[in-house]
Amino acid sequence: MDCEQLLIDTAVAARLKEGRAGVERVLAAVYNTPGMTSRELAAHCRLPTPTVSAVRKEMIKAGLLIAGSTGAHLSALGQQIVHIYALHLTLAEHGASAYGRFARHALFPLLVEQMRGLLAERPSADTTLDQVKCLPETVAARALLALEYGVLAGRRIALIGDDDFTSIGLAVLGSLVQREGAQGPTLITVLDIDQRVLAGIKRLADQLGFTIQTLHHDLRYPIPQDLLRTHHAFFTDPPYTIPGAALFVARGLEMCKAGCIVFLSFANKGPYEMLAVQQDLLRKKLLIREIFPGFNRYEGGSLWGNQTQMLVCECVELTAFCSEPYTGFMYTADFRKSRPLVGGDS
Repeated sequence: MDCEQLLIDTAVAARLKEGRAGVERVLAAVYNTPGMTSRELAAHCRLPTPTVSAVRKEMIKAGLLIAGSTGAHLSALGQQIVHIYALHLTLAEHGASAYGRFARHALFPLLVEQMRGLLAERPSADTTLDQVKCLPETVAARALLALEYGVLAGRRIALIGDDDFTSIGLAVLGSLVQREGAQGPTLITVLDIDQRVLAGIKRLADQLGFTIQTLHHDLRYPIPQDLLRTHHAFFTDPPYTIPGAALFVARGLEMCKAGCIVFLSFANKGPYEMLAVQQDLLRKKLLIREIFPGFNRYEGGSLWGNQTQMLVCECVELTAFCSEPYTGFMYTADFRKSRPLVGGDS
């Protein structure tokens, strides 16, 4: 049997844009953790849940998975292919391990503990705005990421279209490093269209004595003049569309100084979509320093396996302002009306 061709044919039948490598990713995940549902597999494989469902169906037809079982289980053929291509020897970071070195930081457990209490009263997510709520562990890891990249102590950080309660995590970490004699953030600025989110952040900031500036703003419009070129970094978790990512990054760059750091959270889209996102980053003179698969984990966002990747970029050269209002589609719901998500789309 031509095992390579079988994997290729399975990927084609499932319309899997990741190709054979995507099928192998599923095989390895099922080998390591048998019995997972499609949603659980999506989280392990960093693929959309509908895509994994389509792949599972075609893998059963190809004889790679056992039909009729509860959860996904490898057939004898699936086991054979796993060993032929050494998939049983691969390691994939998922779950808590996706936070990597940040989970090993001495302050990580303390940050997580504090964030669990502080984030408990966040407002419900508005899915029409592509909102999802980060887990406390993600907020803690994001704050430590900012510390590592030198944009926390004595710096100004913006949050635009993110789970903006990450601002509270940054402020909490700032207070912890101040106990060690370091500076905390000079200013944390949150821009959001959702007044509920802004009110919740302001209430917490006032209670805890944090310097967090909140501003109601629709990012389809240019950044206010008094915020231009005033910050050293920004976090953004934009709508998971190519125009959404391009617009939110452009608005963030409007706010920042030369050499700024960009923390971009984005869904694990297919290779062509991610290529388009990365090409836009390069056009904006952003150097991709690191990519953390599965770094962001959420209470919602089941379509994407409740997780997304984190891209860390450095602005090598400031480009012109994105000074015009944006009038095109931006949110996922807008695009679904024109083209529903099906089968192996990712």
